[in-house]
Amino acid sequence: MNLFLSSTLCWQHSVDRVIEIANDLGFEGVEVWAEQVWFHRTPINQIIEAKEKYNVKLTFHAASWDLNLCALNEGIRQQSINEVEKSMLLAREIGALNVTVHPGKRTLTESWTQWHYDQLVTSFSSLAQFASNIGVEMSIEQMEHEKKEFIIDARSINELINDLPSTVKVIFDIAHVPLEKDILQYYSQIERINKIHVSDVTHSKYHVPLGSGGVQVETLLYMIMENQHPVILEGFDQNEGFSNLNKNVRFLRDKLNLSIKEVTSENISYK
Repeated sequence: MNLFLSSTLCWQHSVDRVIEIANDLGFEGVEVWAEQVWFHRTPINQIIEAKEKYNVKLTFHAASWDLNLCALNEGIRQQSINEVEKSMLLAREIGALNVTVHPGKRTLTESWTQWHYDQLVTSFSSLAQFASNIGVEMSIEQMEHEKKEFIIDARSINELINDLPSTVKVIFDIAHVPLEKDILQYYSQIERINKIHVSDVTHSKYHVPLGSGGVQVETLLYMIMENQHPVILEGFDQNEGFSNLNKNVRFLRDKLNLSIKEVTSENISYK
């Protein structure tokens, strides 16, 4: 098991505290979100100290909120590249193993897909060179089937990464696969996967706690237990009571028999 905790499941806490929480609960590592570091103004030295103290592995999620790497507006497009580069530098500084990057989306209608795709290849080519220059590995996430997203399935993600250097990898996100599709078949068709995001999904909401949606237990078990890649438990929880995190933990413990602890008043001192 190579199970990591997304820092956003403890959004109310600084990243060094999240590392402490993840260690105490039994996770192998943490996927650190750039926005969380910046929002809490967490000092870099505190993240490094926590990583070394608890011997926790780190991956990294580049800035993605408010950004679009293939935006029609050139200023937005360039600033998005700048923010991802800034994220990569931060990842290198804290010793993260890999950086997740979201692809862009269409500004306009489906008929503009090729134009946006060409801009996306240009942006990612620049970012791949930047990542190589600073010694960071970049992975592109396959996105949800939403109106303006177009890097959403095996065909689109494989086409994109084959237009980029072989150093560019893919993050497979279970919650971005439509419920009527076979997740394992989706997974088997995508090339260069080196990291997996797990959470549950309903027909109306993404990244709900495990057991709250339609993802099958057997699929989750295979993804978590039979995979050598980092598997990141995803979601967003700004509740001081860790309600979403604990729902996930109870599912992992009760349904998959994993040795992960809940957050309780006895084992938490992070207020």
